[in-house]
Amino acid sequence: MKLSLFQKSILTIAVTMIGNHVCLCQVAPEVKNLVPWDYITESVSKNSGVIMGIESYVKVSISADILDTDACTSESISSNGLSMDYMWFNTNDETGKMMLKMHSDLNGIEQEKENFKLDDATEEEFMGGTIWVIASIKDCINEISGPTGKTEYNTRMRYFGFNGTTIAKIEVHCDCKPDKVKQIIKNTLQLSNEFDFSVLKNTVKTY
Repeated sequence: MKLSLFQKSILTIAVTMIGNHVCLCQVAPEVKNLVPWDYITESVSKNSGVIMGIESYVKVSISADILDTDACTSESISSNGLSMDYMWFNTNDETGKMMLKMHSDLNGIEQEKENFKLDDATEEEFMGGTIWVIASIKDCINEISGPTGKTEYNTRMRYFGFNGTTIAKIEVHCDCKPDKVKQIIKNTLQLSNEFDFSVLKNTVKTY
């Protein structure tokens, strides 16, 4: 995901303040509760991400393979089909309040939304934010026997929302029906709304 100048400056501050405390691991246990495991097979999927946290600000990025529920072939997986990007501001901290105010005053939240917008997509309001949807279908054809009678659905969907302390950017792209993708985003967003980002303060990890 592309970082804004504001995000780059904050991450530079985080690395400078915290130093080189970097852990390389397959799955970071600190963020496992942010991942909608019902749609991901951990044993065969690849998961990666970054955690950057200081006392006043936390950024979490997670990428994971996702199961295709409506593909022509069975057991299909979309590589990096699910991505999540969260920016949490600690409003109980004076510096965190200042950072959020600065980001808002500079129209940073709206700019984040505009930069994340999916071109040529259908737009609608969803769960306090905005989603953009691109969907297509095709008939499944066997190379030997011809049409199988099945239909493959391909959906790409992005969600952007801000709840007062956290900017959430979620993207799903898989061979799935639009309703399924919307459910994945809904469940993912619910997990983030229940997550305590403050536990990641002063944490820097890549995995």
